[in-house]
Formats: sequence, C-alpha cells, structure tokens
Amino acid sequence: MSDPYAVNPFAPPEAVVADVQEPGAGLQQATRSNRLTAGIVDGLINGALLWALWIPLGLLDRGGPALSMFMIKALLLGWASYALVNGWWLHTRGQTVGKRLLGLRVVRLDGSAASLVRLLGLRYGLTVSLSAVPAVGQLLAIVDALFIFGGSQRCLHDLVADTRVVTAASSTGVYLQD
Repeated sequence: MSDPYAVNPFAPPEAVVADVQEPGAGLQQATRSNRLTAGIVDGLINGALLWALWIPLGLLDRGGPALSMFMIKALLLGWASYALVNGWWLHTRGQTVGKRLLGLRVVRLDGSAASLVRLLGLRYGLTVSLSAVPAVGQLLAIVDALFIFGGSQRCLHDLVADTRVVTAASSTGVYLQD
C-alpha cells in the first residue's frame, strides 16, 4: 500500500534551479585604489591639455561678470579635450588613458560593451556638467565619489550610466581589437 502523505497536492510547486550564473558575474571588480589612480592620471593629462589650450584661447583672463561665460567655455573645452584624448579608446575598449595604464575597463553591468554615447554622455558628460553648478555641483561631486564606498563599489556616475569598472583581464573581449 502506498503512503498517502508522500504526495501533497496542496504543497507549493518546487523547482530545481541549476547553477545559473548572473550576466557579468565572472568579471573582477576594479579596486578603489586602482580607480582613484586611473582618475588622477586622466585628470593630470586632461588638466595639462586644458592649460595648453586655455592660454592661446585667452580663457585665463576671466573677470567678474564674465565668470559664468568662462565656466561654460571651460566646461565645453574640458569635455571636448577629454573626448579627444579618450574617445577612441572608450569606443573600442571602454578605457581611458588612465584605465588602460592600470588594466581597467568600463563595461555594462552584464559585462557587455558600453556605447560611446553612454560613456561620454551619461557617465562623464552629465556628471561633469552638473558638478559645474555653483555650490550644489561641488556637493554632487563629493557624493558621486563617496558612492564608491557602498557595497557595489560603484560611483554615482556608474549607477546613472548602468556601468561598472572591471579589470581588463577579466572582461569578455566584447570590444574591438587593435
């Protein structure tokens, strides 16, 4: 005689889930110190280029009422020089000069390549533009950087652009090759 309690028709359904790997789970997250170092390298390169451009363009001669126009020119010139220096590597590899030197790469959360529009527009352009707003912008820049101490180790600009920074060796090679 069979056991009447062996099968319970009122029990919730059960399913065995095989080891399903999340997209991008095999990627190694970049360390905070490597991200900081890459950011410093990028800042030094872009800063040197901006100074070299500001002098001949006369942008260093700023005064009272022209300060807001100076900020707009500086922001546009800064973004353009950043795109000029890093645009190709961002498009083909998801790397800036600093990230390339440190073996880092920016990818989407699932490990796929992030588009150039996403990188230059959302990740860099939007946050830099908002940080130019007096008082509030500086606070936003600090909050953006402090987000890296959260559990996901992603800055605010990473969350906005749906990206993360990983080691280049762990990425899936979805970018164009040299």
